[in-house]
Amino acid sequence: VMAVKDSFLEGEKLFVEFGRVLDDFLSERCGRVPLAKPRWKEIWTSEPSSVAAVELQLARLVEQALWAMGTNSAYEAPTISAQSQDSGLASAMDADSVPFEDWMLLGPLPAAARQRAGGDTAK
Repeated sequence: VMAVKDSFLEGEKLFVEFGRVLDDFLSERCGRVPLAKPRWKEIWTSEPSSVAAVELQLARLVEQALWAMGTNSAYEAPTISAQSQDSGLASAMDADSVPFEDWMLLGPLPAAARQRAGGDTAK
């Protein structure tokens, strides 16, 4: 089992780092194809002789895992229905609303009050 820090998975860091190792990481024109999970171990058949070789094998393995995730409905992002999206917008708007106070309901301020408040008197 391999674990990575959350910060590595945030943003584009994962793609940048593996792209540094494999120039065509996740590219359509890379020549590599998604393998069945039992064949992923073939990536590790040769023992790496350097850190660079380990990085290359790891990048290829992660690439296979990402391809598998992209075709597996278990990893599909949930969709938001129009109704729940509308209700979510309404509740967000309600959260930002400010109840009207009496002074807000009185109407426009007289010119003298606007001048004291620093407002425009040419209305």
